Amino acid sequence: MQYLFLPDSQIHLAEGAAFAEGQDHLHLAKVLRAQPGTEAVVVAPNGETWRCSVTSVEKSRTHFRLEERADHLTAPEPAVTVTVAQALGKGDKFEQVIQHGVEAGACAFVPLRTDRTVADMPKEPGRAAEKVARWNQIARSAAEQSHRRRVPEVEAPVRVQALLANPHHAAGLRMLLQPGEQPLKQVVSQYQSEGSAGERIVIAIGPEGGWSQQELQAATDAGWHLVGLGPRVLRTETAALVAISQILYEFEM
Repeated sequence: MQYLFLPDSQIHLAEGAAFAEGQDHLHLAKVLRAQPGTEAVVVAPNGETWRCSVTSVEKSRTHFRLEERADHLTAPEPAVTVTVAQALGKGDKFEQVIQHGVEAGACAFVPLRTDRTVADMPKEPGRAAEKVARWNQIARSAAEQSHRRRVPEVEAPVRVQALLANPHHAAGLRMLLQPGEQPLKQVVSQYQSEGSAGERIVIAIGPEGGWSQQELQAATDAGWHLVGLGPRVLRTETAALVAISQILYEFEM
């Protein structure tokens, strides 16, 4: 059964209908060979979920009939909002972090430019915007795969200093991964025991070459916790998945 996130403009509750267009329509029409009667799940931006059936497949749109509300077909969103601030990496490392992070339960991603970042964004604004759009499409696909109720957002890249100074994160728990520091699980467990469910948690993960001393000092000065994941040295793209799993374990198990 195809799982789709559609904007409000494509869902008409009063008429009991919805439609897909663009890549969603092409996937349904060309790949899945959808026909009238084919079942699908449509999720609105507010998380409301509907079991649907295809009524017609046109040249540029696939139309659905909303059969019934079916929120049980989606997974509940995490008890805490986890934002992953991940240093840009070579190849498809950041894309792996998005894909696996969405499936694990992360709610937002911030690409980081660090002192030791090797990979960077294209200098042309148009190409840079295309890359961010691609990252958000990967997040959407992963959210559909894992039956999320909302699509996590991938923000535009920022420098570490901008992340540390962002007031949006000030109210929650802020952690920066650094081997050899106090265990992440210990810090999160204490945060959870203080009744902080519903708050924001930000976890920052450095590049292949690690954080610079200036960045570590700036994070400490800004009130961030330096935390580790255990005795083994992990790849930067692996560290994100382990960190998300440890965080959500404290709130969901």
